[in-house]
This record gives sequence, structure tokens and C-alpha cells, in this order.
Amino acid sequence: MHEGEQDVIRYAGEKDVKQKKQILQKLRNLGSHLHNTQVLKEGKGELLVVYRSKRATGKGADNYVPCTNFAGYFNKRQLWKHVKKCTGKHTKGRKHVSAGKLMLPSKEGVQGHLHTVVQCMVDYEIKRVVKNDSLILKFGEKLCRTAGHNRAQHNHIRNAMRELGRLLVVLREQLRIMDLEQAITPQKFPAVVEAVQIVSGYDTTTSTYKTPSLAKKLGTRLAICAGIMNKDAMIELDDDKVKRAKSFSKLISIDWASQVSSNALRNLYEAKKNNIALVPLTEDVRKLSALLRGEIYDAIKEIATCFTQDSYKQL
Repeated sequence: MHEGEQDVIRYAGEKDVKQKKQILQKLRNLGSHLHNTQVLKEGKGELLVVYRSKRATGKGADNYVPCTNFAGYFNKRQLWKHVKKCTGKHTKGRKHVSAGKLMLPSKEGVQGHLHTVVQCMVDYEIKRVVKNDSLILKFGEKLCRTAGHNRAQHNHIRNAMRELGRLLVVLREQLRIMDLEQAITPQKFPAVVEAVQIVSGYDTTTSTYKTPSLAKKLGTRLAICAGIMNKDAMIELDDDKVKRAKSFSKLISIDWASQVSSNALRNLYEAKKNNIALVPLTEDVRKLSALLRGEIYDAIKEIATCFTQDSYKQL
């Protein structure tokens, strides 16, 4: 039944007892990985892990990742111990956790670059919110279509999705709005403004934001989400949803500046204006210039008398 599989062939032909045990353990782990993949996809069941520490602070499914070579599941905080013992080649440093995350199953519809972006997101409440909100995932997919091919842009896409996730957490806790699509309606516009002010740390007494850049960016993110919702509604011939998305977009263009972005831009401008630029004194520049000229002179003199690689590098 399995005679054609490479690991089974290796196991049958291996003479070394230690190596044979390692191959057998890997085969067991691969079986456990298939089981764990199904558990994670369905969201129910128990993960089969190599070691479950009693002292580990995080014991939920999100806290376990597979070893990319060994296929066994370990707590993320404990994986480094296995990496030191693992016989196969591994990604260096903390990247082995990120590499393991890419072996985990993605949510239905989350594929390609978006899967990489979401799986490498820091594990906490925001990641779970992002993974389970269809509109935030569509927003991330839109960004991945234009910039996902460039790995340098993955962090930017991840941050943008995380910002929307933080907003949705506030909408859920403070206003009982459970998903972003539910928030994009003209009736909920004041609630969305309030949530943006909360997540950006708005102080009503001083009209200042703790994080003005976040308040400014969220307006753009929400406008994009409204556009995505409008497009999908047009395809689905859902006139009510089209009307809601268009009305919300119009409110952003009419009222967002006065409600949010004007204060945010003012805070950013004032912070920049009050930022003291330290310029070196003339005397300091003279001292540095004299020092460099002295070192150049000494290096030239040394090369003239006895050429060495070190003196050439110094020059």
C-alpha cells in the first residue's frame, strides 16, 4: 500500500537502528500532521503533538507549530529545543516558527501570498479576528494581488490587515458590531468614527490622537473595504448592499476629514514641527575633519614606507 513512498523505502532499506527509529518517528509524525490538518480545518478535535508541556503558558491550538523537517508538532516556545536536536536542516534563528506556520492549513479561500502574510502574523487576538473576517481577508487579497510578489511588502500588507483587525476588536467590544461588513453601512458611520478614535487614542479634551497616523490610515483602509464590498455586491446583484457600500463611501469623502483626519494631520504636523533637529556644532565638524585628515596622512605615509593590506583598508 505504501511501498512506493520514499520514506517507507528508506525505512525498509536502512540497516542502522538509530536511523531506522528516526525514519519511523517521522512517518508517525506525518500521519499526525494529516490528522492535525483536518482538526485545524474543521476547528474541532485534539491536536497530536510530540510534547505537551505542563508549564507552557499557551496550550491552545494556535500555540503549536510543526517542525518543517520532522513534521512533529511542538509548542512555539519549546520548538527551539527540538531545533537544536533535529538532524535535518532548519531555518536559522526564530524563523523556524514562521516556516512551521506555513505548513499549517489555511482558511478556505486564503491561498498564495495571502496565506504567507496571515500565517506569519503575530499570534494573539488580532490574528484570530483577521482570519475569521471575510472582508479583511478580501482587503488583504487585494493588496497581495498588487504587491504580494514582493516579499518586502508582506509586512506592510500584514500591518494594514492588523490595523483593521484592531478596529474590529473595538467595534465588537464597545459597540457589538461583529464583522467589518456589518460596520460598513451609513447608519453605523458614527459608531465607526467612534471606534477609530478609541483605537487611535483620541483625547476629547485636547483634540489630539495618541497615534494620529493610525487614525489617518484607517480612513483609507475603510474606503478600500467599502469599494470591495460594493464590487462584490454588484456581482451578486445585491442592490441593498451596493447602496450601503456607496453611501458609506460617500460619508467618508464628505465627513471623514472633519471627524477624524483633520485633527490627525494637525497632530502629525505639530509633532514634526516640535521635533528638535540636532545639528552638530562648527567646532565638532572641525575636530572630525582634522581627525580624518590626520588618519589619511598616516595611512599614506605607512603605504609609502611599507605597503600592507590593513593600511590600504585604512586609507
